[in-house]
Amino acid sequence: MHIATRIIVTCQDERLKIKNYEKELKVFHLHLYILEYIKQVNDIKNQIREMVKRGEHTDKIRTYNYP
Repeated sequence: MHIATRIIVTCQDERLKIKNYEKELKVFHLHLYILEYIKQVNDIKNQIREMVKRGEHTDKIRTYNYP
C-alpha cells in the first residue's frame, strides 16, 4: 500500500516474485499518472471557470434578433 495515495496494487500472474513486482510497479505508476492527469485537468477547468466568472458586462456575447 502506498501511504500517500492509499493505492494498493497486487499481481500474481507470474511465478517469480520479481516479475510480479515489476508488473505491480507498472500498474502503480499508471495509477499515479492518471491521478496527476485528472488533477491537472480539474485545475484547468477551474481556471477557465474563474476567467468566465470575472467577465464584465461588456465582455459577454450579445445576440441581436431583428424582426
